[in-house]
Amino acid sequence: MVPAALRSIILLAAVAAESPAAAQPASDPVARGAQVYREVCMRCHAADPMRDRPASAARRENGVLTAIETQGPMRWIRNLLSDADIAAVQAWLDFVVLPATAIRPQTGVWWNPVEPGRGYVFEYGHGFAVLWAFYFGDDGRPDWATTAVRYDGSIPRVEGALAQFRDGQSLLAPWREAQPAPSPGSVSVRLDAPAQATLVWPGGSVPIVRALLNPGASPQVPDSGYPEPGIWWNPAEPGRGFAIDVQGTQLLLVAYLYDEDGRAVWLTTNGTMPTRFRFEGDWFRFADGQTLRGAFLPARRIEPPVARIAIDFDSPRAGTLTLPNGRRFPIVRYF
Repeated sequence: MVPAALRSIILLAAVAAESPAAAQPASDPVARGAQVYREVCMRCHAADPMRDRPASAARRENGVLTAIETQGPMRWIRNLLSDADIAAVQAWLDFVVLPATAIRPQTGVWWNPVEPGRGYVFEYGHGFAVLWAFYFGDDGRPDWATTAVRYDGSIPRVEGALAQFRDGQSLLAPWREAQPAPSPGSVSVRLDAPAQATLVWPGGSVPIVRALLNPGASPQVPDSGYPEPGIWWNPAEPGRGFAIDVQGTQLLLVAYLYDEDGRAVWLTTNGTMPTRFRFEGDWFRFADGQTLRGAFLPARRIEPPVARIAIDFDSPRAGTLTLPNGRRFPIVRYF
């Protein structure tokens, strides 16, 4: 799973070039281990090893080999995999599973409560932390930037260059590949707790926390069977994405895409899901809010809404999004 994930870390935000990690040769043991895990181990285990027993084999000498040879249900794998394959799975697990002492940022929407209008989406998976930031340009139009960086948990900090793009797919148009735009600078996030951090970027130092969709409720997790929080996309149309946060039965969706003139834009909607299988809402656009570098300005919501959308979820990790022109396409969890 890692090769595709690494290759599309930036494709998800509309990249024109692969990340350096994605360009590693096929002989790279981490990439090979990801492939073996996807094709063999996922017959029984979860796609994310940190949610399943394979995590216990990470960072242990011969942890994978020991598990195969000592756990009866796994012994059949020994005749299926070579020593190199098993070593590769070990290398991949060591790469993607965080140490027990590491801070793992909560997946979902973050913000600074005293400066509402700008927001941030965090996701950790497969050894990488992904950050999307949404804010406003100097002309008041919505804008966004993203970064994806290696995070091994050895220090509670993620740092990287912000990437921006243009000329990608708009809401209703056919797919087209987005093109890189000049970077607005770098970003550093110091993780103080799973739901608390300090972000430093061209706009200064900003304390951020996980946004609460149900103030006062705890824990802030989806009800059983509801969609997973995080980044969603259509793999057949990389370049735009959908950040979904679900807490209880409340859903918040931020769409990252492009205007007809090619500029990056974001739209948002939120509301209560009547069932775990469906969400309907109005996508709204905002304007004249806080810029990346500027002081706080309250954003204004533009009426009427841009579009009415609906998502039918087949599972917590897959669904079908329906656009106002009737077009339907699949979306799935990114990690």
